Amino acid sequence: MLGVLTLAFTWARTTDKRLSTLAMAAFASVYFIAQVLAIAYPGTAFFDADSPQPRILGVAIQLWFDALVFALTGLGAWFALKKNARWA
Repeated sequence: MLGVLTLAFTWARTTDKRLSTLAMAAFASVYFIAQVLAIAYPGTAFFDADSPQPRILGVAIQLWFDALVFALTGLGAWFALKKNARWA
């Protein structure tokens, strides 16, 4: 559902491009925000103990992927919201 909403707001024909872009970025990020915040629930572990997580520089690959998704979503929203952005 989040993917469908992300695509719907990405290609929505609307006069309010700013709101559409912010909604797209929010829907694209919700899954990864929930994934990162899952550790806040009492009695949960950050990763499943059954499956060892490969690490880069001591940080699990899952967190690197989350950071990459946030960065790309933010970069895309920034490009879309620039004053000289071209909307086709």
